[in-house]
Amino acid sequence: GTVAGVPTGVTASAGILQATVSFSAPANTGGSAITLYTATSSPGGLTATEAINQQNPSITPLIVTGLTSGTPYTFTVTATNATGTSLPSAASNSVTPTPATVPGSPTTVTASAGNAQATVSFIAPSSTGGSAITRYAVTSSPGGLTNNPLLPSTTSPQTVTGLTNGTAYTFTVTATNAVGTGASSAASNSVTPTTGIPGAPTIGTATPGNTTAGVSFSAPINTGGSAITAYTVTSSPGGLTATGAASPLTVTGLSNGTAYSFTVTATNATGGTSSASSSTSTTPATVPAAPITVTAIPGNASAAVSFGELGSTGGSPILIYTVTSSPGGLTQTGSISPLSGLASPITLNGLTNGTAYTFTVTATNAMGTSAASAASSSVTPVGVPDAPTISAATPGNTTASVTFTAGSNGGSAITGYTVTSSPAGGVDANAGTTGLTHGITGLSNGTAYTFTVTATNAIGVSAASAASNSVTPASLPGAPTITSTGPGAAGELVVSFTVPANGGSPIVGYMAMCDTVPPGSASAPTFGPSSPLTVTGLTSATSYVCSVSATNGVGSGPFGLGTLTSAP
Repeated sequence: GTVAGVPTGVTASAGILQATVSFSAPANTGGSAITLYTATSSPGGLTATEAINQQNPSITPLIVTGLTSGTPYTFTVTATNATGTSLPSAASNSVTPTPATVPGSPTTVTASAGNAQATVSFIAPSSTGGSAITRYAVTSSPGGLTNNPLLPSTTSPQTVTGLTNGTAYTFTVTATNAVGTGASSAASNSVTPTTGIPGAPTIGTATPGNTTAGVSFSAPINTGGSAITAYTVTSSPGGLTATGAASPLTVTGLSNGTAYSFTVTATNATGGTSSASSSTSTTPATVPAAPITVTAIPGNASAAVSFGELGSTGGSPILIYTVTSSPGGLTQTGSISPLSGLASPITLNGLTNGTAYTFTVTATNAMGTSAASAASSSVTPVGVPDAPTISAATPGNTTASVTFTAGSNGGSAITGYTVTSSPAGGVDANAGTTGLTHGITGLSNGTAYTFTVTATNAIGVSAASAASNSVTPASLPGAPTITSTGPGAAGELVVSFTVPANGGSPIVGYMAMCDTVPPGSASAPTFGPSSPLTVTGLTSATSYVCSVSATNGVGSGPFGLGTLTSAP
């Protein structure tokens, strides 16, 4: 390999007593990787280098420091590879470094108080003025007291001593370099040095537990000049305590149901203990004991559940009782009555009649819910049956047949069903029986009826079912009375008749037919809506006896007979 080619595009920009030199890599690396770039000033021969390797693979501008302000400079750059160093590049543009200045102002100044002193923290200024900072000076207001210049003073924080305890102070910070001292920072927060005894913590809330209380608090703003090492919570009454390094602290050994107040003190590393905080109160407690002596009285789809006194309320008033069924897990809650001072009985609805149930009871206070009581004895809710459902009503001759399905028996066996007609007058021939089809007698043909059904068990009578479809009882119509039978056209006889009783159902038509005498050659039936009817297909000069029947919604009635007549 050979040395690398010459870097190109060298430019310079001036800074405070320094210059930044930018360039581009040579097109020819000489056959091996470039490992170093060097920028050199003219005049002065001051240099800056940058190693190129796997950890730093890219080219960045080179900064040449130590230049003299007011002097114009140009810069050349060389590239070095494994073989050697290239020729210098063409010179950059000429730049003139500016002189160093005083530093900028420190920022974010904060102070914390100690015993006759304060510790002041800050962030270094964004500009050093081109010269290393040699001192940070912290100054108090009032008093103008500063940090000790004989101690290291180029880092944050700095301590100002000799302050007056009980006086509020703020602090400003300046930075100094070889050129001089910069402007003061903005003032810090105000702090007040103390005698070494911390301030009182700020009490928070007390959370009750089972013979315990967890007490929360906030650290005092004034630590007394040294770190807080312990807090102590004290109860009243009893003087029971808990000590620890942070909030919350739990005081144990308390009596459930007794109201306590608590205060807290802070102790710092110098042994100073604060005055007590203000107080906070609570009453330790636990969940109640389970209710006892649970009994139940069944009702209609319900049960009234009673229970006895608790073994213990847990030290907190009972808020609610909860009754739970088995099976089903149905629940009902109740609270203590302000009038009677009792919570039981509690009525649980929605049970299934005919199902055996037991019940347990729990008690709930502010701390939680007790274990379940022992189960009650088993009871079975019962009630009147549900109303049956009518499937169909079918009419007959002064009768009707009503078919229905049973509803729930209410937890007690059905002892009978009763069908009632509307309008009244029908008699349930099967009243009191458990069959699901009942015949109704005593109805009036031609009158429209509907029917309802009730079910009876040992508890009582159900509500009536929905009404059935409307039916009208009827019988077959009577026999028409033939008033005349006369000749018609050849082979025809015309039969006239009167309208018979319709049996309670409108007549829908008539049928006439004639038969020879002696019988043996009957005509085909002739149908028609009214009198007369003409019977055809007869044999002339032959004697016939004609008959007529009427038909209604029930069927065809008996025939009315006429006299012997000869067909024309």
